[in-house]
Amino acid sequence: LMLHTKIVLVMTGLLLIAGTVGIFLMEAQNPDTMAGMPAWQKWLNAFFQSVSARTAGANTIDCGAMYDTTKLFMSMLMFVGASSGSTGGGIKITTLAVLLVTVGSVVRGKEDATIFGHKLGKQTVYKALAILILGFLVRMTAALTIYYNTGVEISDVDSVFEASSAFATVGLTIGATPNLNLAAKIITMATMFIGRCGPVALAASLT
Repeated sequence: LMLHTKIVLVMTGLLLIAGTVGIFLMEAQNPDTMAGMPAWQKWLNAFFQSVSARTAGANTIDCGAMYDTTKLFMSMLMFVGASSGSTGGGIKITTLAVLLVTVGSVVRGKEDATIFGHKLGKQTVYKALAILILGFLVRMTAALTIYYNTGVEISDVDSVFEASSAFATVGLTIGATPNLNLAAKIITMATMFIGRCGPVALAASLT
């Protein structure tokens, strides 16, 4: 297998497991979402939402009724997004893999970051860091714009959820779209465009 394929398969598996377990633990006792379901159905819904948060945007439980901790957790999954080369948004799981490997190398005091026996070039690490920072800035700008341009119907956590969904072009929502004013809608559309094209690619094209 190619290096890219190995990274995608491993990271996808880890994120699916982490997402499923995390959503299950957070929402299993929520009376507004999964509390009344049998155990197998809770796990199935948790798995589906773990997959959907990084790709499809469909939901089997009411996202607006989820606990704030679950919304933040799913916002993290949406921010990571799908794999590079796919039609999904986010910073991409390959970017996350590069950053995690680099952090691990620094902690262990190693000079170079390696993954599956391959040395990562410094340009790759720099690009991954740039994608992370630019993506975070875009998402937080969108979240603040949505929060301060909407009424009491949307909380700060909900605004982060909506901005993350827009940046990753996921499509999940807590139902805040009808309450957005014109400025917030324009920022949301711009965030979706930037998230789909990629913040670094868009910045490079503009410069």
